[in-house]
Amino acid sequence: MKIPTWAIVIGICLMLFGGCGVGKNIQAINMPSLPEMQQNMITKMHSIGAETSPGTLATVPGDDAEAFKSIAEEMGEILKV
Repeated sequence: MKIPTWAIVIGICLMLFGGCGVGKNIQAINMPSLPEMQQNMITKMHSIGAETSPGTLATVPGDDAEAFKSIAEEMGEILKV
């Protein structure tokens, strides 16, 4: 007895959908928790903010090139995974 074509098509579709679901779950397990990473970033940004003058957005005492370099280094450390 031959298997109906519709059964084969539905079976293949179910395997594809199931594979996508498993792949997404494995990716979620392997990915570090996003809220924890965000909390670390916020903490480091607050420490940078404590070094700047109060009432300003991003002024750092000294030369503009030095300010940019120090901010770039801090952001590099924050975004390091």
